[in-house]
Amino acid sequence: MSSVAGERVKRANFMYGSSKAGLDGFYLGLGEALRPFGPRVTVVRPGQVRTKFSAHVDEAPLTVNKEDVAALAVAASDKGKEIVWAPGPFRFVMIVLRHIPRAIFRKLPI
Repeated sequence: MSSVAGERVKRANFMYGSSKAGLDGFYLGLGEALRPFGPRVTVVRPGQVRTKFSAHVDEAPLTVNKEDVAALAVAASDKGKEIVWAPGPFRFVMIVLRHIPRAIFRKLPI
């Protein structure tokens, strides 16, 4: 994994992960730019989601259904939340991963 916009990106699929991190940063910035005018932007940060795209890979812990992510996104938007993790506990996994030194992180089997 490498770090993009403060997030960790898997080595095996760094183009996909980099694109996700870039869009995350773009939409956070868009939310700030639109804030004075009223519109709100909700950024959804999912872990692994069960879709046709992920059907060929082993499931990670905390894998969620796409319908659950959609419902969570709508509920978060209705509440005016800026960022929501799917599932919620995935936030804590990423907090830990983000703070592991790169030299140690490179040795992890992810």
